[in-house]
Amino acid sequence: MALRLALALALQCTITPPAASVAPSLLALTVRQRYMPSTGRQRWVANETAARWVPAQTALIVVDMWNDHWCKTDAVRIREIATPINETLAAARELGVHVVHAPSGVTSFYARAPARLRTLALPNVTAPNKTATARYPPGTTPPALPLGETTRGSCDGPGNGTKKMPWYRQIATLHVDESADYLIAADLPGRPLAGAQELWNIVVKEGLRNLLYVGVHENMCIMDRPFALKHVTQQWGWAPENIAVIRELVDTSYNPADAPYVAHAAGTALQTAYIESFWASSVSMYDLLVPAMGCDPDGTCPTLAAALKTDDDGATAALAAPKNSSTPLVGAFYFGDWHVDPQMSALHSRNWTEFELVARAQPRFPNHVQPNVPLEAPENGFGVNVSEAEPAVMALKIEQAVSHGLDFFLFDWYWYASPSNSNVPDLQGKGGAPFLAAAFEQGFLQAPNNEKMQFALMWYADVPLAAVLMLGCVLTACASCI
Repeated sequence: MALRLALALALQCTITPPAASVAPSLLALTVRQRYMPSTGRQRWVANETAARWVPAQTALIVVDMWNDHWCKTDAVRIREIATPINETLAAARELGVHVVHAPSGVTSFYARAPARLRTLALPNVTAPNKTATARYPPGTTPPALPLGETTRGSCDGPGNGTKKMPWYRQIATLHVDESADYLIAADLPGRPLAGAQELWNIVVKEGLRNLLYVGVHENMCIMDRPFALKHVTQQWGWAPENIAVIRELVDTSYNPADAPYVAHAAGTALQTAYIESFWASSVSMYDLLVPAMGCDPDGTCPTLAAALKTDDDGATAALAAPKNSSTPLVGAFYFGDWHVDPQMSALHSRNWTEFELVARAQPRFPNHVQPNVPLEAPENGFGVNVSEAEPAVMALKIEQAVSHGLDFFLFDWYWYASPSNSNVPDLQGKGGAPFLAAAFEQGFLQAPNNEKMQFALMWYADVPLAAVLMLGCVLTACASCI
């Protein structure tokens, strides 16, 4: 329940999306680094500092987000973080941040792409070499990485056993804005530091002072590529507070059979903490997503105009205007199981709805009045045989809600797949699909008076390993609201 509440709060800006977003003059970031106090008990302390970066002096670098991987669990995780990365790239562009794609080893696929040609057209500028004054200058040994890399090549799932590279391009989920983005190499024949040179050319051309990194793998490519953290800090001498990974949008190559023998997600968190301690910083993707949606840095959204409705002809029209930003919104949680759903019928009985549970409820303590069946009131959108999936019925519910002071519905929105050991048919298809969504998608969104109310989605993933899918799906749900 706590997770679901947290996700609902994270989606609060979907209640009233922006009519138009305006790039701020400065990016408001919370930059996290770690340090060990010089006195007292030795321990690593996370220190978060408010920073203001100029968007035009900032670039977001997408590292090795290939379309496949020899380690199949790595390939799965690449697909999972691709959606939130793409959302963050769109937000970054909206805010005026430059986007640099760095899919190592596959630049030949993009030989004629405008983003690649734009990069190659830049003049070569001599890059700095500050190894003598680097944090870990020649002759010193940087602290060892926290994650072991010995078992099965760090792969925690099926692999082809030979590390044959099956990728040939960046994953198609990531949009490349050919009118503005850059695309750099890592190394080229005879030019092992081609990526560093190409990135430095962009730095000079755009006047960059800050770099953000997303992608894979945080303990390998994001550390060691010619355009990555070690090179930028050691060869270029950039300060840790001007370089950051976006911690929700990175993954590691790590097998929990290796030290420190923790879950994969915990290993990735340890790698991020290692970067914060010894090399650079980290920030949250919400530092970019929230202002791009027209929200303030504290997460409130006073400038958002309304939820958007797409008409049959594809035109977009604003719905209800928001209240004054100082006025709190009052909403109700809406569990959409008051209509016939094929999966629920398969799980229970034909034409089953939540009314069946209500009608069979039993008292659980003295004076507990059950069953407590609502009065039949079809004229207000309520009744055993009244379906919330009908726009006309939902319109009645909206009228009742607004007349009683509600500003929005928070719809419980599911992704469901039958367990593999279940005898219940999985009507949603392999991997699952939206479930109990008709109240929102068919009822609310099609109701003729939905301009009177705003809405939000509270994601609930009822599938195995749902946690690893949660982030990308939440952002997908968020995007569908705006």
